[in-house]
Amino acid sequence: MLRDPDGWRMRTLSGARWNMVRGATERAFTLNTYRVLLTRARYKTVIWIPPGSPAGDAWHDPTRDAAEMDAVAAYLLACGARPLEATPATETLPGLL
Repeated sequence: MLRDPDGWRMRTLSGARWNMVRGATERAFTLNTYRVLLTRARYKTVIWIPPGSPAGDAWHDPTRDAAEMDAVAAYLLACGARPLEATPATETLPGLL
């Protein structure tokens, strides 16, 4: 699901590309699924928005458009979501054998 100026857009991933969900019933089902996930959230729930993949990047992933991912993250922040704070590692991991 993506947020744009006109509201939410429902999409499904098929292979390496996104397809728009066209049917009203399917859109309502998708919206309700996210509503249930977010309203049943418990204390310290993490919502992960993957970093966008800029078009000029050598490892560009067309399924993670940078502008779309940034827009979703900005919307959630505007709604009151808080970003996770980076914390340094507290333990030293053993070396590889």
